Amino acid sequence: MPSIQDIQGYATIVGTVVGLGTLGFLMNFIREQREQMKAHLEVLRERLKAVEEDRDRTEKWGKREQEKLAAENAKLQADLQMALKDSGITLESLLMGRRVEDVSAKLQHAIESLMQKAQLLESRTSTSSDPEWHLALAQGFMAQRNWLEAAQHLEVYSSLRPEDHEAHFSRGVAYANTRHGADTNLKALRAYNEAIALLDIQTDKNWKARCYVYRGAMLRRLGRLDEAEGDLLLAQKLAIADYERQDTTYNLFMLYALKERRSEMLDCLRSIRSRGHLQGIRSHLRDSLAPYANDHEFLDLLAERIGVAAISEP
Repeated sequence: MPSIQDIQGYATIVGTVVGLGTLGFLMNFIREQREQMKAHLEVLRERLKAVEEDRDRTEKWGKREQEKLAAENAKLQADLQMALKDSGITLESLLMGRRVEDVSAKLQHAIESLMQKAQLLESRTSTSSDPEWHLALAQGFMAQRNWLEAAQHLEVYSSLRPEDHEAHFSRGVAYANTRHGADTNLKALRAYNEAIALLDIQTDKNWKARCYVYRGAMLRRLGRLDEAEGDLLLAQKLAIADYERQDTTYNLFMLYALKERRSEMLDCLRSIRSRGHLQGIRSHLRDSLAPYANDHEFLDLLAERIGVAAISEP
């Protein structure tokens, strides 16, 4: 029978053999895993290379497409600005009531066609960094009486050219003409505020008067009547040209009507010679001037003034 010492010797030999076998198995396993990992990495490298090639092709295509759209944008902008110029459509004329319908049929068609192309192009590319683009579109929308679109483009233009007080003023007009309630009324007021903030001692007095008249009219619409009166009285002192003087008097008339200051209201009416403003007064007899709809002295004076305007104006 073998002794314990003999058994321990055999056990040592068996343990060594088993250990070497296990080690060999582990080494083979690690080698196989390494080869698989190497093959996997090679596949990933090939895929990454293909992705990079696709990206490069996409970037080149995208750059060419952007260049193409930029060229289309520049040509369309130039064509639109030229058409607006030829038709006499400027921010100044638009604020005085000029519309696309007031120009020749040929130019009207050209402007409408260019506006359609401009809106289509805008849906395909970003033009937010080009202030002239937004100004041209704003003019086109104002001419078409699309006031909200015009205001939105003037918002972008003003953010890019914040020193342009005429654009701030035009933005106020556009928001005011949307008549969408308190939100657009406040946006109009803010725009007028920005325009007035940029006025200086060299600014034409009639332009200053117009800014204060329009802000006063918006304050009146918002029910801030005392503030409105302050702006309108300042405009009255500044106004020199006939249009600004008549517009100021008309807005003071409407203000005094709301404040139930009848005597001052009638004094303003006696000074109004503009048929447009007198017709505007008559159009309000069913709303803001309803309290005076049966005031015979007022109605007779209004009829008289409209008759005088009809005779004196060409």
